[in-house]
Amino acid sequence: MIAAYLGEVAGITTALLWAFGTLLAAKAGRHVGSNAVNELRLAIALPLLLGAHTVVFGSPWPRGVAGEAWLHLSVSGLVGLALGDMCYFRAITLLGPRLGALLMAAAPAMTALLAYATLGERLSSTQVLGLVLTSTGLALVLSDRRGRREWNASLTTRQVVVGVVLGLLGALGQALGNVLSRRGAAGGVLGLAPLSSVVIRMTAGTVSVLLIALVAGRFRKLIAATRVREARNPILLAVLFGPTCGVFLYQVAIQRSDAAIAAILVSLTPIYLIPIARIAYGSRITRTALAGTLLAFAGTALVLQRP
Repeated sequence: MIAAYLGEVAGITTALLWAFGTLLAAKAGRHVGSNAVNELRLAIALPLLLGAHTVVFGSPWPRGVAGEAWLHLSVSGLVGLALGDMCYFRAITLLGPRLGALLMAAAPAMTALLAYATLGERLSSTQVLGLVLTSTGLALVLSDRRGRREWNASLTTRQVVVGVVLGLLGALGQALGNVLSRRGAAGGVLGLAPLSSVVIRMTAGTVSVLLIALVAGRFRKLIAATRVREARNPILLAVLFGPTCGVFLYQVAIQRSDAAIAAILVSLTPIYLIPIARIAYGSRITRTALAGTLLAFAGTALVLQRP
């Protein structure tokens, strides 16, 4: 019975793992900073993915990939995994995992708009309605003053604004990464296995964040962060839940179910974070916040429907 719905089960599990991974990353960010969390997460995840690629395909690196596809996927990794996630992890450290993950719900809507503007993809009336619902849902949640400070009661208005802007920039980075990945597909990588695409993107993202850390003079701080016990264990678990098991299960979801259904199920992460946040740090979800979250999810589901 489960085998018949393996893709759907994998999608639901992916969202759950990413919800816990977001919580763990936010907790670690309080001790060592969001940049260190993102940099260590990628640095640990890359060797694991290279090992998985070796087991599956007999080589750590994808073979026979066109140069244009390499370029688009690499830039996608830089924009999405390095710069986008840098903003996202700072946002969840400031605002908490529930609000940060909800801001990421704007990524599918931004992807649809960017694909429409740059790739000529058509937007259906259903998708336009989804864009409106997602925007309305985010606005409702952000209008809830108590919810904005549930993670940090001393959060200033300026920090709230910075966190929201960074969260939306993180969503934009993910959207740009998605569009660039599609351009990579158009450049001749259509036959490339999803795991191979992830390896290329992850390699570019990891090299980028480590170079940024080196240029910014954060490398010593990054090494020191590995010795902070309060952050080390959450980061290791976040890597397990996010870029490794989560990514693998997401690929299973895409391959064993309809791609749109898989994307919708994975976008359940903000919904899962409602009870998780309640248990983990006493988040009290108001009716406004709950309605906004459900509305944003409904909008995301509509946006992900293909014309």
